[in-house]
Amino acid sequence: MSFMTAGVGSAVGGIAGGIGSAIAAGEQASAEKQAAQLQYQAQQAALNQQQGMFNTQQRNIAPYLAAGSGALSQLTAGTQPGGQFASSAYPAFAPSGMAQAAYSPSSFTPYGAAGTALNPNAYQPIGAAAAAYNPSAFQATGAAQNALQPSTFTGPQSMVDLANTPGYQFALQQGLQGLQRNEAATGQLGGAAAKQAENYATGLASQTYQQQYQNALNAYQTNQAAAQQALTGQQGIYGQNLGAQQAAAALQSGQYGQNLAAALSALQGQSGIYGQNLAAANQALNQQQGLYGLNFNTQNLLQNQAFNRLASIAGMGQGATGQSGQLAQNFGQSMANLLTQQGQAQAAGTLGAAQAQGAGILGIGNAIGGIANQASQYQMLRGLLGGGGYGQGGGGGYGGLSPDQFALNAFNANNSGIPSSGSADFGNWGLQPPQ
Repeated sequence: MSFMTAGVGSAVGGIAGGIGSAIAAGEQASAEKQAAQLQYQAQQAALNQQQGMFNTQQRNIAPYLAAGSGALSQLTAGTQPGGQFASSAYPAFAPSGMAQAAYSPSSFTPYGAAGTALNPNAYQPIGAAAAAYNPSAFQATGAAQNALQPSTFTGPQSMVDLANTPGYQFALQQGLQGLQRNEAATGQLGGAAAKQAENYATGLASQTYQQQYQNALNAYQTNQAAAQQALTGQQGIYGQNLGAQQAAAALQSGQYGQNLAAALSALQGQSGIYGQNLAAANQALNQQQGLYGLNFNTQNLLQNQAFNRLASIAGMGQGATGQSGQLAQNFGQSMANLLTQQGQAQAAGTLGAAQAQGAGILGIGNAIGGIANQASQYQMLRGLLGGGGYGQGGGGGYGGLSPDQFALNAFNANNSGIPSSGSADFGNWGLQPPQ
């Protein structure tokens, strides 16, 4: 009996150990489920907090989104054809009044006397003045030609010429006759008379020659003086005529110069007036162009300022849109992370409980296996000693169950059948403590 009592004690100890393992596993599973639920609740609170923060941020951004949307609508409408910011052709600059003359100035056209200053006629003397610029050469006429080309003076050439001189033969005859009468009166004859006649003839010839030479020279000189006088007179008249021509040329040239000077003066006057008018036209043009540019720039400035104001507001709306999108993206990421963490927490709790329950069941199975092994050994021992089997004779066994049935009932026990801590109620398993 002591051997059987020892085997029963060992079996009861194994069952108690398995039951303890099952109870500990149940407690661990319950704790893990509770921890997972607490983690889930904390993460849900974080989700609710972030949802509230997201809603608050969206409400704060909403005015900027609305303002940006309104400004964008105005910009869109303003850039349409005919809109406030639509590109339209600015009226072309059109000068008026005096400025038109500077914008398209007419060329300077002198008139009257000034017209001749730009293209003056060449000076052309007329009448006597024309002869002064191309005077004819002096030509002597009549006796004056002898003064320009005088003949060579020639006196008596020979005694023949002298003998042919009028009065010479008469004087010679009279003189010789007188000598002859004197010789006859004085009785001077012969050689002395001949000598005296010869001297008389020689003296008369010399005297006559000198007289004829002087007469010829006087006549030559008289003719030359008359020719020179005629030449001087003709040269004087030529000089007077040339002087008159030159005076007429000087007068006409002076008048031409005065007329040209007057034309140049008129040209300068007209050119000065033209320049003054053109300068005034340019000044008027510059003023009108400056005013045109000022109006153009002012219009562009005002248009750009209005556009920039709306664009700035639209930019704030765009920034708010981007910020809202970023907030939504961050919120979505946070929600995804928290939901993932919730799922992981629930999965970890479920898995931990399952693992704890599996460990408890494994402990019970090990205990039951040990019991069954001891029961088999015990049956073999009783057979050798001649004793009865399980549930037969002597009231021994496990509640009338065979060891196999006892082990099977223990193995089929589920989590709901595991006794709680401090309980030793084996009836839940359909077992009875061994006798």
